[in-house]
Amino acid sequence: MDYCILCDDTKCGDVVCVKRGLETLVEVSKKKKDGIAAKLHGRDSITVHKDCRKKYINHVKEVAECDKENNVPLKRRSSSSIFDFNAHCLYCGNALEPEFGNRTPLRKRPKICTVTAEDAKCKILEKAKTIGGEQADAVVLRLSSVLDLRAANCRYHIDCYRKFHPTNNSPGRPWVAGRSAFEELCQQLEKDSECQFSVTEVTEKLNNIAGENSYSPRYVKELLKEKYQEEVIFTDFPGKNSVFCFRGTANRFVYDHWHDERKKSGDDDRVRIVKAAAKIIREDIRLRAFDMNTYLVGGELDEDYLVPDSLRLFMSETIKSTTESKQVQRTREAISQSIVSACRPRSYISPIQLHLSVHAFLNEGSRQLIDLLHSLGFAASYTESRRFIGSLLNTEQPEDMTRRFVQWAFDNADYNVRTLDGHGTFHNMGGISCSTPKQHQSIPNTVSRTKGKIVMDGTKGRIPVVPYVKPALSSFKSIYASDLKVKRSFPSMEKALQIDSVWMSSFTLPKELIQARFGTRLPSWSGYMEVAHADSGPYDVSEVKFLPFINLDPTNLSCIYTALNFASDQCRKQQLKTCFVTFDQPLFMKATEISTGCPELKQVVVMLGGFHLIMSYLGCICEIMSGSGLEDLFATVYAKNSVPQIMSGHSYARAMRAHSLAQQALGVIILKNEIVADSTILAELSSLHQKLMGGEVSCEETRPVACKIRKLYQDKCLELSALNRTAKLWIEYLNQFELVRLFTRAMRCGDWQLYLDSMKAMLPYFHAAAHLPYAKAVHIHLQKMEALEEEMDPFEFENFTRRGYFTVRHQEVFFKGVPMDLTIEKS
Repeated sequence: MDYCILCDDTKCGDVVCVKRGLETLVEVSKKKKDGIAAKLHGRDSITVHKDCRKKYINHVKEVAECDKENNVPLKRRSSSSIFDFNAHCLYCGNALEPEFGNRTPLRKRPKICTVTAEDAKCKILEKAKTIGGEQADAVVLRLSSVLDLRAANCRYHIDCYRKFHPTNNSPGRPWVAGRSAFEELCQQLEKDSECQFSVTEVTEKLNNIAGENSYSPRYVKELLKEKYQEEVIFTDFPGKNSVFCFRGTANRFVYDHWHDERKKSGDDDRVRIVKAAAKIIREDIRLRAFDMNTYLVGGELDEDYLVPDSLRLFMSETIKSTTESKQVQRTREAISQSIVSACRPRSYISPIQLHLSVHAFLNEGSRQLIDLLHSLGFAASYTESRRFIGSLLNTEQPEDMTRRFVQWAFDNADYNVRTLDGHGTFHNMGGISCSTPKQHQSIPNTVSRTKGKIVMDGTKGRIPVVPYVKPALSSFKSIYASDLKVKRSFPSMEKALQIDSVWMSSFTLPKELIQARFGTRLPSWSGYMEVAHADSGPYDVSEVKFLPFINLDPTNLSCIYTALNFASDQCRKQQLKTCFVTFDQPLFMKATEISTGCPELKQVVVMLGGFHLIMSYLGCICEIMSGSGLEDLFATVYAKNSVPQIMSGHSYARAMRAHSLAQQALGVIILKNEIVADSTILAELSSLHQKLMGGEVSCEETRPVACKIRKLYQDKCLELSALNRTAKLWIEYLNQFELVRLFTRAMRCGDWQLYLDSMKAMLPYFHAAAHLPYAKAVHIHLQKMEALEEEMDPFEFENFTRRGYFTVRHQEVFFKGVPMDLTIEKS
């Protein structure tokens, strides 16, 4: 371009390139109607004289002359009020806060808002340019005098803003779009295999389909009632989400299958009947409302509400048996619950399947097995099993505040003991509590189902550790060994040995007489004594409960101190004045040292475990009898590699049977000739055994014959002992093993005096065999036990000693008591 488009002259002097100002030149040209706007059309930039551009844009005089020709009055500054952005509305120009008076309520006054957006001026100018009009021109004129609306504290009426910025959105729900979303939701519900739905879940689905959260559960419930009317059933649980299902009638299925689709073929009729029955049963399953907030744990697992009546009738007609046994009923119920679970996989929990899955989880620990059973429809899912266990752990159990006799036992619990490298074993301390007598507590039928994330961190199964500060001076220095109350004779031991002699003498009877009256063989010592003491009593069954673990090394003093504190606190809660805690020998010594030096544990009585005591004593017998041929004797019955474990007493069951066989063999050698030679004793003994095994006589009624046999046995032992040292050694061996029988009988029968007497008789053998730790522990234990009568409450001492509560009975049999440490070993 060689000339200026504004003056039609060649470019000379100062020129300027106009790019952003082209729109202004076009607007001015349109007002002047000089045709320059047409020349500028389609150009991005133009070069003009600088002075020509100023003169062309500055057209105030031309506009004034046009107004004068059109008789438009001149606007003078004095004739218009000054516009204040803070005091006047930006859109209408009126005052924001006129004089309303004190009686005008605030709700009737116009609402005012302040500009806060940075780009508010640009948006308002664009809107004014779009709508046009006098109001828009006035707004543009006001905005031309200000740079930043926020700095000017610009305000406006909300109603004026809405009129200036109109929207097409009408108030209320967008029902035009919402109707299609609701119809789509209804189609999904009708096609869904589930028949029970939650109103909250359906509301979330509708909001997801509509793309906004404009529907509430209450409104959705009204829409469903309006659409389906009587075909939908709502079930409301207090404090829980509402659920609903669709109603269907059996008449509709019967009509469809018997009138519309009926054919002449008999096979088709059978198929239609089966299909009709299946649809009726499925509809009954769909209509049933099940509680998904609780688990059924107590009571029967075949409650009526778990399976519809139609399905129960179908299964009773399908699975028939000549005898209605429990096995058949259990099979029907399991299959019925599996069918319901298959029809309602997300809204039904089968108690049978859940308990089967939990059983596999706890005993097998295999997730693969549970997933396999779940995929076949026989068990609940692995996730549901963990949720059930987590719900049980989170359920608070009521504390038993009944005053019963309770004693405690603690022992080490090792995991991963058999590792390839011998490392990685986890050591902690576990415990049990034994309450006597057993109290039958009602088990809750339901447990609340945990929702959300499943957490099983084991915090519910731990005892908080209490640190122990060992004193500078050992507490053992305050314990003095005193003389035990040793009697010259033990009446309780003599009575027990008499009945033992009766059992031993039964093996001297002729084989023909044994087969004629007792069958193929005689019972062992344990079975014989159980029958002999069948009518003895009274006795009470104990209840064993597991305690939380203490996550410390059991030999740690803080671990033992924590166990003693826990047992002491529990006893105080149950209003017991004395707390008995049982340990094995190594932990017994440490627990005794701790309890002696802690005043807060003055009510705690530490007891020595009887099971470990007998194991050590069996080792003492074999130690004394070493070199006598006893080891070779045991090798004739047991494998050679197992004999050392028997001799040390660690293999307890084998050691007891081995010593028992040796005692029987020696007893037959001693008594057989004497009893067979005396026909009177033989007849009395045979008659006594027959009556005793038949329950015709009690243990006390056997005393006369038992005294004769015992005296005969003692006289023969004295006679043999005087012959040579070998015979004397083996007679001494029989006397040592008799103490094992006596101690076992004391624990089985709960005989306190026999318990003390047998331990006192064992004490010299511990010293003779150099089992000094047990010799020291037994002496300390006996000192404490002899002082109990003076220190304990009379009522608790009566229960502990004379009623035999120091032992534990798992069964309702008199001769079935076991020591506390054996109970925790078996647990």
